[in-house]
Amino acid sequence: MRTAVAALVTLAAGAALLFSTRARAATPEPNISQDEIDMTEDTRPRGIRNNNPGNIEAGEPWQGATGDDGRYLVFESPLYGLRALSRTLDTYRSKYGINTVAGIIDRWAPDIENNTAAYIAHVASAVGVAPQEQLQPVHRLPLIAAIVLHENGQQPYSDALIAQAIELARA
Repeated sequence: MRTAVAALVTLAAGAALLFSTRARAATPEPNISQDEIDMTEDTRPRGIRNNNPGNIEAGEPWQGATGDDGRYLVFESPLYGLRALSRTLDTYRSKYGINTVAGIIDRWAPDIENNTAAYIAHVASAVGVAPQEQLQPVHRLPLIAAIVLHENGQQPYSDALIAQAIELARA
C-alpha cells in the first residue's frame, strides 16, 4: 500500500511539474527592465501623447506649452498643440510666402528625415488639391487633419476641435 501511495505522490508531483513548466512556456516572462516597461505603457504616438499632433520641435515659447520631451514640445491640451500647428501655417504664409501643400510640407518635414514626396502626395490627396495649388482658408481644417494623420498614423481630433484651434490661432 505504501508503494502505491508513494507512486501516486510521485506521479502527482511529476504532473504538477509538467503543468507548471508548460504554463510558463506558454506565457514566457519578458526579459525587459522596469524602465522599458515604463516607457512602453502609453503606446499612443508621441505627438498625441505630447498634445503636439504636429510634432513641433522645442525652441520657441508657445501658448499652452508645458515643456518638452527632449525634442518636441509638450502642450497642456490638444487644443494648444493644434493651435501651434495652425499658427505655424500662418507664419509660413505671412513670413515666407508659402501657401501650397508642397511648400508647406517641404519646410515642415525636410527630406533629411522624411519621405517628403510621399508626405506631400498624401496631404495633397487628403486636402483635395494639387501639390502646387494655392491653398484657400477653406483648406486649413483638412490640411491640419492630414498633417496630424501623417505625423501620427491617426487623427483622433474632431473637426470642431480643429476649428476651435484655428480660431484661437487667429486671436
